Amino acid sequence: MNEIELYGKTTITEPGTYTLGQDIPYGGGTHLSEACFSIEANDVVFDGGGLTIGGNGVSDTSAIVATDVQNVVIKNVTLARWDYGIRFENVVGGQIRDAEVTGNGYGLVFHDSYLCIIRDSHVSENLLGVVFDSFSDVALLDTTVESNSGRDTFRIPTELL
Repeated sequence: MNEIELYGKTTITEPGTYTLGQDIPYGGGTHLSEACFSIEANDVVFDGGGLTIGGNGVSDTSAIVATDVQNVVIKNVTLARWDYGIRFENVVGGQIRDAEVTGNGYGLVFHDSYLCIIRDSHVSENLLGVVFDSFSDVALLDTTVESNSGRDTFRIPTELL
C-alpha cells in the first residue's frame, strides 16, 4: 500500500496511507466550493499526524470530503474555520478517529453513508456538530459532541431531502 506525505490541497485517487506533513493554514489554496483534501479512492487512511487543517471561513469549503468510497479512515487531525469540517457522501465503512473539529459551520456531515464510526473525537463550537440524513448509519463511540451553537447532533428528516 502507498504511503504518501501531503503538504497542501490534494485529490486522493489511489488506495494507501496519506500523512499530513505540515499544518495547513488559511485554507491551503482552497477556493469557493472546493475541499482542501478530496478522497476519491477506496481503502484510504488519512493520518493528520496531530496537525491542523485550518480554513479561512469561506462559505461552501471543506477541509476533507470523501465521496463514493469504501473503507476510509480519517484520524489524528484538527479541523477549524471551514464551512464543513469533514463530509462523507455515499461512504461505506468510514471512520473518523481522534479528530478535533471546532469552529466550523458544520463539524461532521454524513450523506447516504453506512457503517460509519466516529471514535475518540471532540466536536465543539461549530454551528452544527454532527449532521446526518435519514439514510445514513453513524455510530459515536467515546466521542464528545458539545457546545455547538445550533445543535450538537442533527438528523435531517427524509421529508426535507
